Amino acid sequence: MSAGDFNRLLHGYQVTDSGPHPKPRQGSGRTTPAQTELDPATGPVALRLFTLYVDGMSDEAIAVLLNREGISCASAHDTARNA
Repeated sequence: MSAGDFNRLLHGYQVTDSGPHPKPRQGSGRTTPAQTELDPATGPVALRLFTLYVDGMSDEAIAVLLNREGISCASAHDTARNA
């Protein structure tokens, strides 16, 4: 899988290279498998969103809070993914 296969990953995650494929013949032609991990820039925000929601805050209240703090939405942060 390539980064292009993950164009719509959840906000807060990124695709990274995980090194040489452990079983190259089973790698579907890939020499390097892809994996997802938290994006250092947006991962903390995504985790905070989930925590606020699980703690009972509404979508609208979360949006107001993030807007008040000047935190941009996912589409504004990574415009290339939303083209």
